[in-house]
Amino acid sequence: MTLRISAFQPADRDDVVALWHSTFPGYADDPAVQLGHALATASSAVFVARDAAGLAGTAMVGSDGIRGWLHYVAVAAERRGTGIGRALVAHAEAWLAARQGVTKVNLQVRGDNEAVIGFYRRLGYMQEDRASLGKRLAPPGGEPPPAPTRGMPGSLDVVITHLEMTAPPGPAHPPAPALKLALLKVDAMTVAYYRFLYAEIGRDWVWHERRLLGDDELAAEVSAPGVEIHVLHAEGQPAGYVELDFRRLPEEAELKFFGLVPRFIGRGIGPWLLDWAIREAWRHDPRRLVVNTCTLDHPKALPLYQRLGFRPYRQETKTILDPRPLP
Repeated sequence: MTLRISAFQPADRDDVVALWHSTFPGYADDPAVQLGHALATASSAVFVARDAAGLAGTAMVGSDGIRGWLHYVAVAAERRGTGIGRALVAHAEAWLAARQGVTKVNLQVRGDNEAVIGFYRRLGYMQEDRASLGKRLAPPGGEPPPAPTRGMPGSLDVVITHLEMTAPPGPAHPPAPALKLALLKVDAMTVAYYRFLYAEIGRDWVWHERRLLGDDELAAEVSAPGVEIHVLHAEGQPAGYVELDFRRLPEEAELKFFGLVPRFIGRGIGPWLLDWAIREAWRHDPRRLVVNTCTLDHPKALPLYQRLGFRPYRQETKTILDPRPLP
């Protein structure tokens, strides 16, 4: 059977939680709660392996910025011994190796679980002379305190504003800038080109989530049916891009990413391009158009969204690990 390893999707939830309950019976913490924490944190990920028979295995991986950690490496009982666990560990290791500063991966196994210890030894893991200590911060099954802690060195407190537009814009347009511009829809976006655009446009605004994705995961995301990426060219070179997500039609469309290469900011392109993106989204006739921005974005981003017709409907504050390298 062909095995496919990919990032966790909401549709995987019930199968994953069921596998974890059967693989780790009596585990002190609720797997469903642990899954939610992993998915809400930019420094962790959950991978699932599927074949024609369904869910074959999982691996949770995370980083504290120095060391990587493996958790919930689980293979369906009837598929063990077929190489699925080895493939999941290799996938998790590759995700960690791509993260700046992570040079080692750790994991914990019960001392009496000789079969699992043997599995990891065959993959090159060594049983180290370390004392494993732990301190429970919440009762078994309870909610641990959020991490990282607000105000902690190396953390960022981010206010995220969710906005919506429930009707198409009127006929008035922002003026077009006096530049030679061309907007091109990319029908087969390559990972390398996307990473270039994402890095160039997002470098001053701490865009980091998609830098954490492996090539296969990123390719699946940017080439998914219902996702459109339009690249703006100015003066003959890439100047910005718009990513629209229509996968939730007819309920809503999402302006997923919108931004300019730094040298083109402040030249009147932003309002014109945003207006174009809004009108392009409404051509698909959603019931509403949504976007979000945060306090890490350009300070004029939120006022611009509001000026062009978006209205805030929810705000939240998150504390994330600062993904920027230390000075």
